[in-house]
Amino acid sequence: MTPRDRRRATGLRAVLRRVLRCAGGNVAAEMGIVAILLTTLISGTLEFGMIIFQIMEVNNAAESGAAYAAINGFNCPGNPGTPQCIQTAVTSATGLQNVAATPTPSTFCGCPTTSGIAAASCSATCANGDQAGIYVTVNAQYSFVFGQYAKLLGVPDPLTAASTVRVQ
Repeated sequence: MTPRDRRRATGLRAVLRRVLRCAGGNVAAEMGIVAILLTTLISGTLEFGMIIFQIMEVNNAAESGAAYAAINGFNCPGNPGTPQCIQTAVTSATGLQNVAATPTPSTFCGCPTTSGIAAASCSATCANGDQAGIYVTVNAQYSFVFGQYAKLLGVPDPLTAASTVRVQ
């Protein structure tokens, strides 16, 4: 190796040492990586919160319709035999747009059991000795548009909720 080659190697080593010691651009590169991760984390948290909020609102809408039915019965004043007032209670119980009482509220007769309500004839006598009760099932449905996180979490579209209440 000639003296000139040694100086060149020493010069390259010195330049390499200087480049490796220089940390001015590292901060920008690290911030770029952290910013991407932080943005992803924050947007995922916000979307998850919005999903939970909308699930709660759909449940509240179904429960509001059931509460209306428990107080006023199945029939709508002025329109006997129709559940229009229950449907109105469902759609107006929340600030979400496009909440619907779908499928339409329905009535059925049944007897309470430890696992739920067993369908029965309206004139039947239940196992506990009481007459079968009349129940109303109220449903609420909401279609939403979310990003990628809802799909990853397996959130169903549309969101649905049901609530059943004894009216008689």
